[in-house]
Amino acid sequence: MLTAKLVGRKSTPVVVASVYRPPGTVTSTFTDQLSNSFDQLQLTDIPLVALGDFNVPGVTARQLDRRATDVFHQYGLQQHVTTPTRGDPVSGNILDLILTSDDQPSGQLVSEVTVHSNCFSDHRLVKCSLGVPPTPPATVTYSYRSLRMIDITSFGRDILCSRLYVSSVADVDEFAELFDSKVKRILDFHAPLCSGRRRSGKNDTRQLSDEARRAKQLRVAWNVGIDALV
Repeated sequence: MLTAKLVGRKSTPVVVASVYRPPGTVTSTFTDQLSNSFDQLQLTDIPLVALGDFNVPGVTARQLDRRATDVFHQYGLQQHVTTPTRGDPVSGNILDLILTSDDQPSGQLVSEVTVHSNCFSDHRLVKCSLGVPPTPPATVTYSYRSLRMIDITSFGRDILCSRLYVSSVADVDEFAELFDSKVKRILDFHAPLCSGRRRSGKNDTRQLSDEARRAKQLRVAWNVGIDALV
């Protein structure tokens, strides 16, 4: 048995257990192992979906082995597949099962169960809808300016007419503050600050601090201004 826990941001977690049993007589060894697995899964107190190739056909078509169904009932599990998954579509066997906790409202965990033929297996394909909405991708908000839309001639003229070229400030720090405020004012006019959202991958290392982002914007603005004066 292979298990996984599915966690959605706006839904209750669900444990999905995949089961495979080789063909053959249902033995007490199998039912004991299955019971032990369900015991462990119940300790999580999380809704369960158990599915897979159980290979527990009954003595007649569309029936399941009584020893297996006794285990299902013991743990309050409801079986959702009602169409044969191997052999004749009418008189074949239901070998592939989908089980859920029967205390869940109808359709909450599993719905739209269908069985389809395929070209790659002697078992039919079982499909269903699982009541766990997908987790939306993580996004980040970022700011940007449409620098390509700037009228370079007009931008350069505004730079030349600003206090940057007539100021008598001699202190480096004071001039840096002046440069910051004047370039930002001119940029706000020619390329207003915009905001957007984009997906953020877990390995995304492109995020900059506010200081680094601001320094990058000023460097771009400075380069645009120099190009306009050349």
